[in-house]
Amino acid sequence: MKEDEIDISFINLMKKLDNQLNKLKKEKEEAFYLTDYDLAEDIIEKEKKINLLKDKIKELRNEYNSIFNNKIEKNKIRQSLENKVNENNIIKGKRTREEEFYIPILESLMEFGGRAKSKAIISSVYEKIKGKLNDYDYVPLSKSKEIRWQNTTRWARKYLIDIGFLKADSPIGIWEISEKGVEFYNKQKR
Repeated sequence: MKEDEIDISFINLMKKLDNQLNKLKKEKEEAFYLTDYDLAEDIIEKEKKINLLKDKIKELRNEYNSIFNNKIEKNKIRQSLENKVNENNIIKGKRTREEEFYIPILESLMEFGGRAKSKAIISSVYEKIKGKLNDYDYVPLSKSKEIRWQNTTRWARKYLIDIGFLKADSPIGIWEISEKGVEFYNKQKR
């Protein structure tokens, strides 16, 4: 097997793992919709394990490519192509994953009695998640100039609304946990 074929195998494996993560995301949404929180929790654990596996595969790929010094420049070009920037200017895999924000949002809302202003929740979430944030999370978005981790927090909130853990009809600027969200949070804390 040629060096390029091995490198392509790493890329294909990563794509297959991404496909698996997409399937798990749909299964997780269905589990939340059916209020099967045990199943949702199992799926979240699988997602975390697959993401850790992806990180290990990236490291192995880099280690393998470093063996062939004459191919380094070619690999840098290929890597830059793989890290295509999407419409939100997010390089895939660089920002902290949205899933990391779900529990801190629910926990913050519980600490505020179930309802609070968005700024208070975002500040509280920051205190809970700052150890997981990386340099990329602190970069402002190109259009809104909002710090990336704050934007990710808002997207995580939207997902929690979509699955019914936060109320969709809260006044503007107010975040509010739903009964379903309280039930899920309490089950997580056991």
